[in-house]
Amino acid sequence: LPDMRSLRAARRIKEILRKLSEEDFFIFLLSGGASALMEEPVEPISIGEVALLNQLLLKSGADIHEINCVRKHVSSIKGGKLARATRARGLVLVISDVVGDDLEVIGSGPFYCDRTTFKDAYEVIKKYGLLEKIPDTIRKVIQQGIEGKIPETPKSPPDNVKHLIIGNNLRALREAKLQAEKFGFRSVILTSMLEGEAKEVAKLVVSIAREVKASG
Repeated sequence: LPDMRSLRAARRIKEILRKLSEEDFFIFLLSGGASALMEEPVEPISIGEVALLNQLLLKSGADIHEINCVRKHVSSIKGGKLARATRARGLVLVISDVVGDDLEVIGSGPFYCDRTTFKDAYEVIKKYGLLEKIPDTIRKVIQQGIEGKIPETPKSPPDNVKHLIIGNNLRALREAKLQAEKFGFRSVILTSMLEGEAKEVAKLVVSIAREVKASG
């Protein structure tokens, strides 16, 4: 969950980016967890209120796409907004923790773009029964966004920043397979796309393991 350290980090990063000129080039390492490690809420939302929102979303059963949809619309850096802080050219090196490696989702896509809208964020909050649980400031900001009083997230990637995925689930699986084979294990990558509720997915994994054991 984001805290005051996340706020200080976001402001420091924005400060560095703003000082860069069009002649400068920056490299940014982005990984899963960045959503919490750096955060600057849209005013007048506080960092504590964003932390509460995150907690409610995580407990609601919403998936990562839905959670990020809401988070992007209460943040001044997520969903491509951080790219607005600089004119410099940059390369974002991405370590993906998201199934399918969607650049809009990894770390909440601070330098990318966002297809979702304030209306989408409202629908997610409504879907999971959080309208009466979230702080008033967040509810008001999302309503203002729906009414067009607050700018939407960028809808296309910036021309000055490129992304390169340097690590993801499939690459980790392939390396694990190679290492296992060196130790003499017959290894098969079943999938790199498995997702869902952990306790339900676990039943599938266990059933496959039992089938392998039964078949010798």
